[in-house]
Amino acid sequence: MSDSEAEQRLKILLADYGAGRDDERSLTFAYSAVTSVAVTALGIIAAGSAQTCQLKHNQCLKINDWVLAGAPLLPLAAFSFAQMLGTVSVLRSYYLRALEHELRLYIREPLKTLGSVGPASYMGIVQEVVSLRRGRLAYRVLANLILVAILLVFGGLIFYIATGVAPRVQIAMGVTYGSATFLLLIEAMAATVWGRGLFIAAAHRFAARRGTTTLPQIPTEPSGERSLISYLLLPRPEELVKWLISPCIFLAATWSTGSFEQWPKFMVLWLVLEYLIYEARYQWNDLRGSREDTRHAEKRARARLPVGKGPEDARRSIFSSLVVIGLRLAAAVTVGVATGLLAPILWLIGLVLGIGIAYEALRAQRTQARKISTSIYFTVGLGYTVRAGIGFEIGGISWSSWVAIAGEVSMATFGAMFSLMVWVLEATSFCLVLERTRIPLNTAHEWYETEELEEKPHIRHLLLRVKPLLRITTNELDPKEGEFTLVAYGGDSDILNTRVTDASKKELTLPWNIAYAISATFCSIAGFELAHPYSISYLCITIIIGSTCAIWLALIAKNSVRWLVLLLCTALLVGSGDATSAVRQPALVALPWLLVSATYCSFRSQSYSNLKAAFPRTLENCRKLAGRLLRLLIGETAYRSMGYRTPP
Repeated sequence: MSDSEAEQRLKILLADYGAGRDDERSLTFAYSAVTSVAVTALGIIAAGSAQTCQLKHNQCLKINDWVLAGAPLLPLAAFSFAQMLGTVSVLRSYYLRALEHELRLYIREPLKTLGSVGPASYMGIVQEVVSLRRGRLAYRVLANLILVAILLVFGGLIFYIATGVAPRVQIAMGVTYGSATFLLLIEAMAATVWGRGLFIAAAHRFAARRGTTTLPQIPTEPSGERSLISYLLLPRPEELVKWLISPCIFLAATWSTGSFEQWPKFMVLWLVLEYLIYEARYQWNDLRGSREDTRHAEKRARARLPVGKGPEDARRSIFSSLVVIGLRLAAAVTVGVATGLLAPILWLIGLVLGIGIAYEALRAQRTQARKISTSIYFTVGLGYTVRAGIGFEIGGISWSSWVAIAGEVSMATFGAMFSLMVWVLEATSFCLVLERTRIPLNTAHEWYETEELEEKPHIRHLLLRVKPLLRITTNELDPKEGEFTLVAYGGDSDILNTRVTDASKKELTLPWNIAYAISATFCSIAGFELAHPYSISYLCITIIIGSTCAIWLALIAKNSVRWLVLLLCTALLVGSGDATSAVRQPALVALPWLLVSATYCSFRSQSYSNLKAAFPRTLENCRKLAGRLLRLLIGETAYRSMGYRTPP
């Protein structure tokens, strides 16, 4: 090393050491402040909780059990933050001692007033006293005494509060504070007794990444993936439409029974089912299909689990998703304990995960595609039965009653219809419409499936029912070969709006049409029962109208005619009940049938690309509407002064 390089190295070492010492002083001040806040909060909470009605009977302060149980969270957060600062302090101590050793190599003579002690030895001397592994015995005893005192006081306060609250709150306190205290103790041990190992492990991990950076790389082009935080908060925005199923059934049930008192219970179970349990289920599905999703033609619109561009990004996303799955399920159980709804929430978790396990096991099969596909079609509809059961049961209609069974069957087949129509549209996204350029007079546009569709036999089987497919490889699409000309992307085709064959018999045997016909028939039965019939003979009329109209809609190829027939059949269902005075509430007869049939008709006119663009398009329209309303409210001048452009 040259003299100039040695001088430059010495300057860097001195600057690094000085910055570390300054940082240590700031950290010591922050550590003292946080600890003082924690101890003060602990004392205030202890004094305040002693005045509550849970712990004092005369002249007491009334407070909710959950509020009282959550009071120690403040000092817990402060103690946790103090421990985090302590962990950083331990790492800094080892690093500063390493810097001191390097600096002493430049100045070998000891300090004249300290005998053989050399310069840059402050941290080493201090550690001979304060180290919890080899420091002074009295200092180590005092440090451990402080830790034990804090644990005793904090644990005693939690136990004291727990003696006065309800049992379910006690369980929640035990799980929450027990887990947090355990983690706090583990971190404290890692930063003290195991401090050397902690620093060595951290240094090894840092050295292994030498030459690389953990900073985010700014791509020249957008990746097309959503952020991981956005995904974890709401994995499937496009599935929000399914959130409407349970409320619609609950409102229909309460309309029929006239009892709306159970709406708070319904809201809790509905939100737990949809946001915690089902979103965890969707995350699991995305984890298992992450490889397929990254190669999907509509991966940007589908917005599934973002896995990044390398193994490290993939590991981060997958492990984060697994943690959030666990947190969602734990949160569902916690809500159940807090609200006294633990039993139904555990049933919901078991049902959803049980259906999910069956679905994933069937989807993983690659043999007997037709048989496996039929089993998947049946399994996928069961989740909609769970949603229907909540609406009926809490709406005042037992899930095992005749009307609820009819509604649950209709929802199961509706779910099958919904999924089948989405899947056949998805299958088109793996296809290309091509024509052979080397064959003169060839005007036929043929559908070619790409290699990825072979990995999804349950949706490939559906598309084969409406379109013959030819195989094509990536090499054959090479423009240099010039054999094929791309006519259209399959995902832009409204394949469901095209008549498959002139024979109506073949139309009615399509799986989604069968599921729709069954669902519409049972919707007619459920609507009839919800409407409080005066005469059971009208049930036959309702079934005939509902099923016949469903078959009629399935056979119509023109979209505008289909919607016209839908309105006509709805009016017929309502009018027949009103004219014959056979039911008390004629509108309820047609309502379930109308919702199912409207969903069917809307899918018949969709392409897969339009279907996946529906949610972003809705958000954009809402944004534009909000802009127009804001401009109308504050005026054009103020609107422009905020930097907004006039919305189109």
